[in-house]
Amino acid sequence: MSQGTAQRVDVVIVTAIPLEYAAVLNVDSGAVPGSVWREDKQANGVAMAYRAFEVPRGRPLQVAVAVAPDMATASALSTLIPLIEKLEPRCIAMCGVCAGRPGKCNSAT
Repeated sequence: MSQGTAQRVDVVIVTAIPLEYAAVLNVDSGAVPGSVWREDKQANGVAMAYRAFEVPRGRPLQVAVAVAPDMATASALSTLIPLIEKLEPRCIAMCGVCAGRPGKCNSAT
């Protein structure tokens, strides 16, 4: 998919760092057989990828993943808002770790 090409998706996942983005791109479980992540770079430089995943009935679930250029709420929002406008997702998710936020997350021992 090239810059400026619109594609509706069901889910947009935003990651805070490239390592988390790369981890999502390693997900193959449940993907439509023969499909691969199709990487794209948006006009604002945001790295993205698209892939379809199987569901029990109906059409495949279309998923997009993007990596924010920096950590923090403002960066996530500046990445996410244009994606919402372009892709019109039904669900928005963020994945990753909260490693840089002492006191904001709990760790299980």
